[in-house]
Amino acid sequence: MEIKLLSISEKPGQVTEIPANPAPDVVESASTMGTVFEILIYGSDRRNLSAAARQALREIVNLDDQLSRWKSGTDIAYINAHAAKERVRVEPELFDLLLRSRRIWSETNGAFDITVAPLVKAWGFYEKKGRLPGSEETKSALEIVGMEHVVFDEEERTIFFERSGMEIDLGGIGKGYAVDRAVEILEACEVKAALVNSGTSSMYAIGSPPGQEWWHIGIRNPKDEEKSVATLALKDGSVSTSGAPEKVFEVAGKKYSHIIDPRSGRPAEGSVSATAIVGSAAESDALATAFYVLRVAGTRAYWEKHADVKAILIPATDEGKKPAVVAIGFDRNESTKRDK
Repeated sequence: MEIKLLSISEKPGQVTEIPANPAPDVVESASTMGTVFEILIYGSDRRNLSAAARQALREIVNLDDQLSRWKSGTDIAYINAHAAKERVRVEPELFDLLLRSRRIWSETNGAFDITVAPLVKAWGFYEKKGRLPGSEETKSALEIVGMEHVVFDEEERTIFFERSGMEIDLGGIGKGYAVDRAVEILEACEVKAALVNSGTSSMYAIGSPPGQEWWHIGIRNPKDEEKSVATLALKDGSVSTSGAPEKVFEVAGKKYSHIIDPRSGRPAEGSVSATAIVGSAAESDALATAFYVLRVAGTRAYWEKHADVKAILIPATDEGKKPAVVAIGFDRNESTKRDK
């Protein structure tokens, strides 16, 4: 991965300009996983490039049929229904994704946790309404949340839930994982310059547009999606952002985020948005969620142990004040080069 921070709005309310990327030669998209995945490609052989893009998008659609907790018959739906009763054998690539999720859970001290589903349900976010659960309801949900209650048998490739009622939700890593799988297909088809994105959640930049050294990526202003608070130059790496101001509900003048802190059982506080930049879209997707929960101090602590990861955070401020922007892990004068 190669990454450079081109500009950042250090003054309240300031926005940045994004250098224009040239128009792509191929654009293909598909609606799945609750968003629109889009692939932009540069190259002269448009017919073959379009075929490669469509193949990559089919892979993403197929992954939704494996990873969704909502659809009947998916691997995740089966795991959720049976893993508290018996050890469930898991397909190899999905098993590796679950192991990766456990690792990120451990490295973020539980800020990212794919077993958070009972809490999300308790707070009403699955119904897209939002509600205040009672203290006993929250306590009961917390008792069945935590990756420490998921037993992995790596030799047999099985998982088991130690507590009845546990559920896995890959919403915090699944879109990034799908982007990575699409990138693998594009690279196998010898695509040299492309951008794969999952709505406003995660994206991966392959190579760079013709005549340019980088892809130019804007980090959107959560208060105004038409503006950016920072501009990145990116090549062979991924950017993911968590935090959507429209996904909140308000009770008695207090706003509650849709991102749950799995450790407290309550919506995370103190962040407006969090962006993670790293060499894998699955990693950046999960870490963006974790950084939103960890806030600036926790994200800095994570970065001190994982210097290949970069972050841009917008902390919450008092009502009426415009937030500043905090960049973590960047050298303003030099690009950072790391292996993917």
